[in-house]
Amino acid sequence: MNFFNQPKPRKFHHEFIYVDERRERLERLRENAEYELGRIESEKIGSKVEGGTRGRVVRFRRIKRSAGNERLLLSVGASVFLIVLLVFLLLSLMEV
Repeated sequence: MNFFNQPKPRKFHHEFIYVDERRERLERLRENAEYELGRIESEKIGSKVEGGTRGRVVRFRRIKRSAGNERLLLSVGASVFLIVLLVFLLLSLMEV
């Protein structure tokens, strides 16, 4: 009787897509402190390029998002202008 012995669903497994910047910053601080104390070598300290790249990506996303907002504003403005123009033309034609 398979009714009483149902298979259990797969367990939830989630790998983070986004990065926890706070945790990375704390790890970098810890590595820098250990380097200053002489516990680790300079080669093991995290790459500074990675943080710079992430910052550039975030800035690029903001710029891209703001460009999308400008396009939306332009299209809404053009639509409103066309509607007002059509209403004006219809009212002027009705008077004649």
